[in-house]
Amino acid sequence: MYAKFGDMGNARNVFDEMRERNLVTWGALVSGYVKNGFGEEGLRVFVKMGREGVKGNEFTYGSVLSACGSLRWLMCGMGVQGCVVKSGFCGDVFVQCALVEMYLRCGKMEDAWCVFDGMVVKDLVSWNSMIGGFASLGFCDDALVLFRLMLREAANSRVLIGMTPDNFTMASVLMASARGKDLSNVTQLHGFVLKLGFESYKSLNGYAREGNNSMDAVNLYIELRQALMNVDTKKPLHSWSSPSFSAHRRTTLVRSDMASTVAGSTASFSTQSLSTGEPVVSVDWLHANLREPDLKVLDASWYMPDEQRNPLQEYQVAHIPGALFFDVDGISDRTTNLPHMLPSEEAFAAAVSALGIENKDGVVVYDGKGIFSAARVWWMFRVFGHDRVWVLDGGLPRWRASGFDVESSASSDAILKASAASEAIEKVYQGQAVGPVTFQTKYQPDLVWTLEQLPHMLPSEEAFAAAVSALGIENKDGVVVYDGKGIFSAARVWWMFRVFGHDRVWVLDGGLPRWRASGFDVESSASSDAILKASAASEAIEKVYQGQAVGPVTFQTKYQPDLVWTLEQVKKNTEDQTYQHIDARSKARFDGVAAEPRKGIRSGHVPGSKCIPFPQVLDSSQTLLPAEQLQKKFEQEGISLDKPVMASCGTGVTACILALGLHRLGKTNVPVYDGSWTEWGAQEDTPVSTSTS
Repeated sequence: MYAKFGDMGNARNVFDEMRERNLVTWGALVSGYVKNGFGEEGLRVFVKMGREGVKGNEFTYGSVLSACGSLRWLMCGMGVQGCVVKSGFCGDVFVQCALVEMYLRCGKMEDAWCVFDGMVVKDLVSWNSMIGGFASLGFCDDALVLFRLMLREAANSRVLIGMTPDNFTMASVLMASARGKDLSNVTQLHGFVLKLGFESYKSLNGYAREGNNSMDAVNLYIELRQALMNVDTKKPLHSWSSPSFSAHRRTTLVRSDMASTVAGSTASFSTQSLSTGEPVVSVDWLHANLREPDLKVLDASWYMPDEQRNPLQEYQVAHIPGALFFDVDGISDRTTNLPHMLPSEEAFAAAVSALGIENKDGVVVYDGKGIFSAARVWWMFRVFGHDRVWVLDGGLPRWRASGFDVESSASSDAILKASAASEAIEKVYQGQAVGPVTFQTKYQPDLVWTLEQLPHMLPSEEAFAAAVSALGIENKDGVVVYDGKGIFSAARVWWMFRVFGHDRVWVLDGGLPRWRASGFDVESSASSDAILKASAASEAIEKVYQGQAVGPVTFQTKYQPDLVWTLEQVKKNTEDQTYQHIDARSKARFDGVAAEPRKGIRSGHVPGSKCIPFPQVLDSSQTLLPAEQLQKKFEQEGISLDKPVMASCGTGVTACILALGLHRLGKTNVPVYDGSWTEWGAQEDTPVSTSTS
């Protein structure tokens, strides 16, 4: 009762006081939270419900999927779908409608269509979800196609009761027609409006409200009426239930041509027709096209060393039927100690040819986590000029959650090919001849950055302003930065804000470890808004550097050149020694007795610089030392606080920690050498000192 009237506080109190809880009470609480706009709390209750051994029913799963859709939590929704499949509710109409709505709200149109197309019974609610979802997301032509299909299937099955378009349907179709400017069938739509009694102002506004349409339905209708005067009424129009619809549907509804399982579709497979602009394919699409001869599927699973998982063994235990194994560590550069670096063109061509892949083939890559190492192999193919490559969205976990078969043993041919690919790499680097090369490469240098493109260098003023604005930060805001180590990368971001003129920025002393040690709460999942903002910030950077327009810039920068040093400034300082130069790297790297972690970088330090490893300005809990101890530390290392100081490190990150410590001591103008040792040590003409020089 409390939940029905929106009083979730009392509803939760009653629930917590219950001695015995069953599926009904758990489900009512989940549904109450979701219906009253507390989707995240509803999901937490659902998780707790599962931990206590209570299995959900179709109504519980429907509520949870609705919450995932509202929050735009796609991966969470996919996980719930897996539970639905395991629980045997995948054929329930209520659950299927919730799945359709979830995918639509997350913008996954093809996935929504796949669920909808598999529904044995399609009621008015499911049709409205599809039509309204496509219309509201701007797929106006597709919304109208769905409306035609709805009427045709209703007529063919003679099930007209309950399938007559209602307020929501007509509001969505009106919006799609006006926005899409599709006048070819506007006279018939006008007839529907008149026939069903949707002529009054009051009714149309009701549709707009019920359909959540932002435009006034009356204005839409007026626009359609005015457009009628420009329509040639003598020109034959397609019937709303025309048999030719199915052909139109294949070209319009499935926008990326990645869902050939649509009902009634027998379109032939061709990798040439797949969109190279769309980087992923769905499991439903792959399942439908798995046996096509010009499609190759690769298991590119790879795991972090501490996970102690063997991807080849896991491939042999379970993989998508017909998939070959791509050894991420094996198909790599043999001239470096760095893991799985990009091999040479010749080596990659030899390895891929050994796998039996040709340039005419389309390649789908997946891994055992969902999307992890598969993206690396997708990139490798593109680096070497092969654009017809896609990642399987959701990978092997989603394939299995969808109920599709896996092979539990690898064929001898697949094992031989995987072995031959690694052997081909070895032969190329040893200068030996390899077998016939059937895969030709064309290196794309724009997709690869090397040492010359230094890591995480300062962006331009315009790019930084666009990215920070995308995060929702304005100049009036104070900013607190933290990291997961205590004080590490947060200091770099603190410095970046100051470089661009924002002084209201601080580092959280001790970072996340200190926060958690103090017993303060942490959130165990990121909100959709936070994820979108992080993505928008990265996209804003890309757009600026590509010369594209970005969204509104709410954060204004004012560059502070005195806080940033370049290679030329450091060179000059080695001669005149105006600034005291401190290096935050370890003593071993500074002395040149330990190799640099990046290939091609000499060991040692800038002549005249002094070593103060950044951990020395932090205590055991990774918090900044008090001012007195900091002053003593710098003085012990021969640094005079009365003279100017500049800082460097490996890549310009930990140098900011030294600048942070000096800022605590009142030295607020310490510049950081942005390129740091990665730039200096890579140059051929820069002097280098070591402990033995």
